Formats: sequence, structure tokens, C-alpha cells
Amino acid sequence: MNDAQQIAVIPKNRRESLVVRLYQYERHDLGDLRVFYTDPEGELRPTGKGASFAVRLLPEVIAGLQKALEEARHRGLLSGDA
Repeated sequence: MNDAQQIAVIPKNRRESLVVRLYQYERHDLGDLRVFYTDPEGELRPTGKGASFAVRLLPEVIAGLQKALEEARHRGLLSGDA
């Protein structure tokens, strides 16, 4: 994996985080949403849990997540949302 650019780190629990990255693999531009864990030295390390996808699919991925957010709000699953 060449020079992965970390875009966001979202704490999942006290040992794991969701990490959003952009990177290139074999000349393909990819997006990645993956679970990382914190090793004993305090460094984030990737797990096999996650998904990589062509960057061109990013708008569709975001649209799907936006729909999930709307549905979660509709169901009252998010604290603080009416």
C-alpha cells in the first residue's frame, strides 16, 4: 500500500477505531473504511475488518451512509436527535 492518506479516525471503543483512508494500490485509487486497533506501543494497526472500494464509488458509499443516517434518525436511534 503506497502512502495511505488517513482522512478520519472515529473512536469505536477504548481499543478500536474506524479509520477512513485514501490510497493507491497497483495504480488503482481506493477508499477504505477499516477497523484499526491500538497496539501496546500506542500505534494504530489495521485489522482485516473493513472494506476497500474504488474512489469512483465514494459518492454512492456516502449516499448509502446518508440514507442510513436518515433512517436511524427516523427510528430515534441517535441520542439528541428528534
